[in-house]
Amino acid sequence: MREFIIVGGGPIGLYMAGVLESHGRDYLLLEANRSGGQIHLYPEKLVTDVPAFGSLKAKEILRKLLKDIDSARIIEGCTVNSIRKNTVETSLGTYGAKTIIITTGRGHYEPRKLGLEGEEKASNILYALLRPEELRGKKVLIFGGGDSALDWAKELSDISEVHLIHRRREFRGNPKTIEGARVNLHLPYIPYELEVKGSLVKAVIIENVETKEHLSLPCDVVLVNFGAVPKIETFGLPSREDHLGFSVDDHFKVEEGIYACGDCVQVEGYAKRMAPGFKEADAILQEVLSA
Repeated sequence: MREFIIVGGGPIGLYMAGVLESHGRDYLLLEANRSGGQIHLYPEKLVTDVPAFGSLKAKEILRKLLKDIDSARIIEGCTVNSIRKNTVETSLGTYGAKTIIITTGRGHYEPRKLGLEGEEKASNILYALLRPEELRGKKVLIFGGGDSALDWAKELSDISEVHLIHRRREFRGNPKTIEGARVNLHLPYIPYELEVKGSLVKAVIIENVETKEHLSLPCDVVLVNFGAVPKIETFGLPSREDHLGFSVDDHFKVEEGIYACGDCVQVEGYAKRMAPGFKEADAILQEVLSA
């Protein structure tokens, strides 16, 4: 039986693993997909609220986190089915540990889609900006009004013709992100119809939500950033009545020997970002390493 099992290989889980590694503790990290979690949805996003890293792109933070971990202690493609005291049942077998720390974030995410006919077969509709350089010289339509959509627009504005479409006149994200950037704005518009040829979208017809006017925007690539639908899995452990994650005490303890932190819990006053997640992880580490 190991000392620790970390369930979830997003940034908080990787940070936790790095600290345990530095203390020479015996641990195993289980990840259902690939290490990094939601970072893979916004690898180019500039993260500025984590003092330990300064101002870095998300993918660079991931690289730093992984550098501090023995890769042999990470098991990817390992789906957790249930968690009980000292025992984690998974698709790859059963693992035991004195302490189990859950850092699964908001669980499995599915991107919200445009919801238009032909979307599923269109190969040039993307839901994550993984390799911006591949869009150089392209005409790109970006749907969304949050910080990630604005980050994408800013990132691509120097190398692509960018059109940003949002259903409201005001953005949910910080509009200063795109100040001075070469971004064509279409407000307030929603996607109405796809013009598809073969497996490619050649244009998107958008509709003005106020006037119902239609406008056809030719494109090479469509980027959709309507957020994602999370599915929080609590593995049979105590959860909140509102189903927003695990029920924890002031020390982030779910029950004896089991802790949870990050986006898989909802703590009043904490924004769900990397920085507060690291603080929650530190609180758990302080307790378990001093035991």
